[in-house]
Amino acid sequence: AQYVSPVYPKMENVEPVAQAITIPATVTVNAESPWKTLDEFISYAKANPGKIRSSNSGIGASAHIYSIVFEEKVGIEFNHIPYPAYAEAVVALLGGHVDSTNIPLPDVAPHIQSGKLRMLAIASDERHIDFPDVPTLKELGIDIVMGNYSGFVAPKGMAKEQIKVLEEGIGMAMQDPEIRKFLIGAGFQPVYLNAANIVPTALNIIARTNNTIKEFFILFVFIFTPPFFYFFLLFFYYYTIMLYSIINHLLLAYLILPSKGRIQA
Repeated sequence: AQYVSPVYPKMENVEPVAQAITIPATVTVNAESPWKTLDEFISYAKANPGKIRSSNSGIGASAHIYSIVFEEKVGIEFNHIPYPAYAEAVVALLGGHVDSTNIPLPDVAPHIQSGKLRMLAIASDERHIDFPDVPTLKELGIDIVMGNYSGFVAPKGMAKEQIKVLEEGIGMAMQDPEIRKFLIGAGFQPVYLNAANIVPTALNIIARTNNTIKEFFILFVFIFTPPFFYFFLLFFYYYTIMLYSIINHLLLAYLILPSKGRIQA
């Protein structure tokens, strides 16, 4: 989604079944960068507002929102660099074209394991099994848990008995050692939630995301729109009103003046 628009999914149109996994956001830098810890990264960012180039997957897309939430929470300012998708944003970091990213773990994990990227922190409730030395943001005193969430819904009106079967089946699958191993190896975190718990969790996530998007949109319009654009709007508005007034007076004069006083074609 390469646009800035609040999300209003209609939960009443589907039947919730279960959440299966979470896909945590990260704070990741190039392995050749000078920052070895999150504290060093934040200290540099505070001393150099707007200098750190942070790649994302497009204005208003998930990784961009993660970056906005992070910078607001810790009191720093990024230079946000949008790319068409996660892959391009990660490639930019690998190539040294940007300094950091908040792209979720699955897309940066292989490059962290290869030693090309360094993850300073992960935005999950617990440390990831494959990266036990990487602290969570919460551990570091930054109360942020964010990322993508994946679950299952069913068509509206599906029988509760059928939903129960699906719910229990997904729950069993999330406990299967082989499935968990595969998901964890891919950078996901198996976090099962049943139907009763998925709705409040989803609504909370949607509300937080919408608020962030709305706040950013206001800032984007009033800060990042070029000044000449406002001048053009003011100029256009002013002269449109003047033109309307002139036409209106000419029309009234034409209607009021007697016919003999009018200019004949």
